Amino acid sequence: TNPITILSGDKVTLSAKKDYNNYIHDYREEIDSENENQYLATIYSKVDLDIEGKGNLEVYSKYNNGIHTKDDLNIKNLNLHVQCADNALKANDNVTIESGNINLIATKGDGIKTVNTHISNKGNQKGIVTILAGTVRITASKDAIDSAYNTIISEEVKLIISK
Repeated sequence: TNPITILSGDKVTLSAKKDYNNYIHDYREEIDSENENQYLATIYSKVDLDIEGKGNLEVYSKYNNGIHTKDDLNIKNLNLHVQCADNALKANDNVTIESGNINLIATKGDGIKTVNTHISNKGNQKGIVTILAGTVRITASKDAIDSAYNTIISEEVKLIISK
């Protein structure tokens, strides 16, 4: 129903190979959020998702989220461009950007969003957005960063936010 759907596993890693341009586009019409068989993102995962690599990755969604995971989303060493109608990066648990050149455009939603605030079985707090290094550009019609619990941004980060 959408370009990439990950339904099971402990953790899944998507890699953008160095010196390659990778495109994942979703031209579906707006999805009814009540329909359990439709996933509201170009890349949707029910498990922890790592996206990494020294290549370029462009994610486009005409009406829905760009990248959405029900668990944790981690991004490392990536040139990532996400353009979507709703949330560019959404994780029910945590979003961590370790490094990279990240460009997020959300025409009707948030740039980065987390939803859960519970504490995991291992005692880890959920709902945190962490940006450790890199350049992050966010253009969003709602919030640039909407974390359910907390936002941590390192001094190493170049953060550019616009509406």
